Amino acid sequence: MKEKGIYSVESSQTAGPESAITFSKRGNRKPMEEKEIIELFFLRSDNAIAETQKQYGALLTSISSHILKAEQDVEECVNDTYLAVWNQIPPKRPESLKAYVCSVVKHLSLKRHRHNHAAKRSSEYEQSLDELEGCIPSGNSVEAELDRKELERSINAFLSKLSPADRKMFLLRYWFLFPVKEIADRYHTTEKNASMKLSRIRKKLKSHLNKEGYSL
Repeated sequence: MKEKGIYSVESSQTAGPESAITFSKRGNRKPMEEKEIIELFFLRSDNAIAETQKQYGALLTSISSHILKAEQDVEECVNDTYLAVWNQIPPKRPESLKAYVCSVVKHLSLKRHRHNHAAKRSSEYEQSLDELEGCIPSGNSVEAELDRKELERSINAFLSKLSPADRKMFLLRYWFLFPVKEIADRYHTTEKNASMKLSRIRKKLKSHLNKEGYSL
């Protein structure tokens, strides 16, 4: 039986996308520390995946479901994430297990999305990329530009200067791929106001990248 709980989103001062948003679970049982879960992987304990699922299952499902439409695809990508992490730890010892599993599920979900919808732009992932088209340097594709290390560094620097509320909103939309309506509900505002707020943040990002020397 799956353990039930209430999940919330909180902001932190960290600039990194995975660690800047915390999906915390409130329940009767105190969750294991990340280091303890990583040690379970190194011990090849069956409990490693079970504890990872308890700690991050809802977060992984949320990330994947904002990229993929089919529930079966989401479930398969989340399960593939657990398998990938099991196969990679050890020898890999990530500094942040949460950041690591988030990156894995996002990579697998995007790979599945490209396979399923090569010519479509219908998911929250595609829509969020459309919104960012005018904010980042031109190149072969938005995805390719976002993968560039220097651009990533500059965007992280920009995020670190935002207020916690603005940073959380930006990351919910462009990292966790939440629909604007869902973000508006979390902020107790209208979808129009949330869209306007995101637009202002994108303008700030564009200005920041211009100052960094990027040609937009």
